[in-house]
Order: sequence, then structure tokens, then C-alpha cells
Amino acid sequence: MPHECLLEILAHLGADPAALNLISSFLDDRSTYLVIDGVSIGLFRLRCGSPQGSPISPILFILYILILYYYLSNIPGIQLIGFSDDSNIVAIAPTYAGVVRLLEEAWTRCASWADAHGATFAAAKTTITHFTRAHSPLTTSVQLGPVSQPPTEAARFLGFYFHRKLTWEYHAREAKARAARAAGALSGTGRMAWGTRLENARLIYTMVHRAILTYRSVLFHKPGDIPLGPARTMSGTQHDMLRLLAGAFRATPAHHLEAELQIPPLHLYMTYRSERSLARFKNNGTLARVRAVSAAVAGLQRLPRRQRYRRPLEDYHRQYSRDLLGAGPALDRKSLSKQLNERWQQHWLHQESTRLSRRSGAQGHRPSNCSELPPRLRTGRLPAPYRGGNTPKHISSLVLQIRTGKISLNDFLFSRRVPDLASPLCRCGSGRETVFHMILHCELYDRPLPSTEAAVRRALDEPNDAARLARWLLDTGRIGYLTAAHRAHDSRPGQGTTN
Repeated sequence: MPHECLLEILAHLGADPAALNLISSFLDDRSTYLVIDGVSIGLFRLRCGSPQGSPISPILFILYILILYYYLSNIPGIQLIGFSDDSNIVAIAPTYAGVVRLLEEAWTRCASWADAHGATFAAAKTTITHFTRAHSPLTTSVQLGPVSQPPTEAARFLGFYFHRKLTWEYHAREAKARAARAAGALSGTGRMAWGTRLENARLIYTMVHRAILTYRSVLFHKPGDIPLGPARTMSGTQHDMLRLLAGAFRATPAHHLEAELQIPPLHLYMTYRSERSLARFKNNGTLARVRAVSAAVAGLQRLPRRQRYRRPLEDYHRQYSRDLLGAGPALDRKSLSKQLNERWQQHWLHQESTRLSRRSGAQGHRPSNCSELPPRLRTGRLPAPYRGGNTPKHISSLVLQIRTGKISLNDFLFSRRVPDLASPLCRCGSGRETVFHMILHCELYDRPLPSTEAAVRRALDEPNDAARLARWLLDTGRIGYLTAAHRAHDSRPGQGTTN
């Protein structure tokens, strides 16, 4: 974007002279420098572009490229979709040859405009996608000047991947792949015994990784009591990440981790985001415009409506809210958050009752009401989350393992059929080796303060008491995979040493 060309365009558009002087002053006398391997090449003056991060810069670029949009809009069958510097040309024609001809003509006009205004378009970086219902993808290339550009299977616009058949599975796969790459970076910040503390790791996940998975989920998510469509595979990705940041074993149930970390199930969180988007669409009139365009397109096509079709999000919302909560849709954020928590509670209760039924041997039986559940589950509420995220990583990992019951003691290892383990009994021989047995009944160790199971559970709900129990368990030597981290942390200056 050359400064002189921009000012000429603004003057041609009738900009006020005072505004032109202000913009000229904003762009003038700017310089930058590059540093490569610690060596600076010195300052050089900028005669093109605009400062990054300024709210004025995107507006100036839109005004700069406005004439190009005008040139292209004169071509019949060409439509333009753009956001800031991300521009897309949509060509519509009865035949594929007609589409190719329109795109080549549009590219010729783009190149002509670029030559006259000091700009350059990279043909090799241009993506071309033929949107068609054909079973096999089209291979017809488009001649963009000297470059013959073949079509691709999907086009990316504002971070969303549009597949040639306009289905959402491709974007879901790409989002999953991006989240997997981000998970590799997350694993580099910590493991079960070391790394970023739990509170910070949880913040990283919710702000980065979950944002990748749920980006534009309003376009493809199907609300429901269970994960449907792309949310089914994405939920597995969230479970893997939660186990990673919590330092938990793979056998730990996903709904336990979600409750401990206060992170809702992914499909319910996507429903919450979709409902928020629906509320926003209703308030700003977008929903009415979308329905009007949909009705116009249906009238032009004159196709009978099929019996099975993808219902609009609002229909899903109404049915889901009516069946689950007995009320119509609420359009304020507070009510939507309340609905999310209520759905999460019912989801957790269903998952936990199913897990207990399978563990008891009644594979096909599921408790039909809360009276059939253990006393701690009859309230129908989520368990209290773990609030000790500021403790050292090896301590928080061990506390979560204690709270979920998936910890490297004989009772758990025997249930997982670990080789060379003949019995789930404790070394004292008086019972199964669990954390509660070691604290309350085992005679081989000095017992900590809690004297009843209820007292132990209350202690695990308090961050300081839970950390004290975890350190006591580490001092017994039965948690060998965290002993080295425990000694290294306690031997640091200012931490003291273990007795």
C-alpha cells in the first residue's frame, strides 16, 4: 500500500483536506530495522504499508482497495467477500468452463489494478476451490497470469475451512490437527511430575487449545445430550489434553477430570457458545436476514424440501431447552450459563451412574432415579472442583489422583491387570491398598490427622490439607514415580527438607 497512491485515492473519493493532512502525518516519517542473528542492518524509511496494531490501518487498507472491488463488481457472475486484507472472489456460472473464464478475467483486472497502484498479488499463494456436489473433485486449473493454479479441496477464510462439498468434517479434522500440535507445545510445559502449575496450565488450555477446537462451532455443532458430529471426535481431544495438564492416568474417567478442573464437556460448551451466538443474531437482526436469503434461494431453486434436513440452530435450541429444562430459550448470558451448569450436572450424573453400574457388574442396568445411587451422588450436583492449582505440579497431580481414585497403588494397578501383580492387598495384609486404607487402617505407617473417611474427603477439599496428605503419601515411598520430584522440590533453597 504505497502512501502516495493511498492519498490520491482518498482525494479522488472526496476526503476532507484536513483528514488527508492527518493521514499523511500518520503515515509519514516512519522507519524500521531488521536484526538477524544479533546484527542490525540499520534504519530504513517506510514508504509503503501502515503501522500494525492501529485501528486506523484496516480502514485505510479497505479504502485503498475499494476501487478494485468496484472494477470486479462490474463482471457478471462475480461476487466479492472480504474482511480487511483477506479478499475472496466468488465466481458463479452454469458450467465449470464458465467459472474458469470468470476467474481468469477477474485475475486480469486484479493484475492491471495492482500495476497501476503499486501493489502485487502472489498467484502461487492464491487458493482456488470448486464448490460442487460431484463425487470426484474437479482438476481444472485456472490460469493466473503466468501461473497455472490447480484447485484445492478446501478454502480457508477467516480461519474456517470451507470444503468443496460445504460439509464441516474437513474443518473439524483441521481443528483437531491444530489442537494436537498445540498439545505438543503444552506437553513441553509440564508433565505429571514437573512443569507449569495446574492453575496456569488450565488457563492456557481454556484460552488457547479449547478456543482452537470451538472456533466457529456455531456453524457445525449439533446440540444434544451426547456429543454428535464433529464434537464426538473433538471431545476425545479435550479428554487427552485434560489428562496431560492434570497429570492423571489414562484410566481416569473424563467426566471426573472435567469436574475436578471445572472445565465443561466440550459438546455442552459448544452448545452454550452456539446459544450465545443465536442470542446475538436475534438481537442484531442477522437471523432474520439469513432466513430471508435462505427463503429466496429455496424459491429460486424450486426444490421440494426433503424429509430429513439440517434444522436451524434455533429449532435445536428450542427443542433442547424445552425437553431438558421445561422452558423456552433464554437469551441473556446469565441464564445461558445457568443452563450450561444444569446440563453439565445431568451429564455428570448419567456418566457416573453408568460407570458405577458397570463396575458393580450390572452391565445393562443403569440407576433410574437418584435413590438408587450412593449417598454422595443423590444430590445430583457436581462434586467440588480441586482448588489447589497453585501448589507444585507433582503435588497437584498426586492430589487429583487421590481424589479420582486412579493412583499407582495395588488396588488400582490390580484392577488394570498390571503384570506381576498378584493381589490388590496392602503389604500389611489387612485390606486393599487404597489411599483411605493407608490413612485410616494400615499399621505400617504413621497416620496423619484425619481419622474417618468423611474427614479424609473434607481434607481433600481443602488445598492446604490436601497438599499435606499428598506429601505424607510421598514420604511413605509408595509413589515412586513422584519421589524424585518431591525430593528435588523440597531440597531447593527456601523449601526446607523432608524428614
